[in-house]
Amino acid sequence: MKTTYSEKPNILLDAGNGNTYYHYNIQQITVDDRTEWECDRVEIKNVATADNVKRAVIDELWGNGKEQKLINDYLEAKEMGNNQKAIDDYFEFLTQRDALKQAIDEIFE
Repeated sequence: MKTTYSEKPNILLDAGNGNTYYHYNIQQITVDDRTEWECDRVEIKNVATADNVKRAVIDELWGNGKEQKLINDYLEAKEMGNNQKAIDDYFEFLTQRDALKQAIDEIFE
């Protein structure tokens, strides 16, 4: 979920209900001559471990069967050899997912 703050948010922030917010894609923006910070935010249920954060963000970005559809389309394209876009989409997904996992791992090192 996109959200905006008046100050740069911490990557991990206590949500106040036993959960934690994970902020990513944090960018400084200017709105009406004010500096604000825009980012994506995911609420992590329970303890914020690297694995819990990865699961929550991946589900937020590619949940509701999107990840499985990319895999299925890729496998079909490989078998039939007729859909380069599905292959490209799948490799783009893998690249984005791997970068996300690496960024999250760096936070918890």
